[in-house]
Amino acid sequence: MEFESYSVILAPAVEQELAEIYAYFSAQFSEEIAKRRIGMIVQALESLQIFPERGFNADNRFGKQIDPPHLTRGYVIGKDYIALYRVVENEVRVGHLFATKSDYVKLLK
Repeated sequence: MEFESYSVILAPAVEQELAEIYAYFSAQFSEEIAKRRIGMIVQALESLQIFPERGFNADNRFGKQIDPPHLTRGYVIGKDYIALYRVVENEVRVGHLFATKSDYVKLLK
């Protein structure tokens, strides 16, 4: 059985967030811990290549359409991050990455 594979594309804002996470963990802990943290996040995002529909319906959860006209899905990474993305044809477009402790609902308004 062969699965369809999707390309995962990170928005510049997501790449910036990853850089900030790396800088924070490097400063607070060590570069090795920062590399592991970023590796875990990137691996989770890349796993969306196989089954992008696994994420929850973020539009319903937040009570509005985040990125019209596409359905926005949310994917919880570990216990610490939420990625918001949309599936367009054979691409998974990751538009946002938030710490679960942030007020991400307010950030989307």
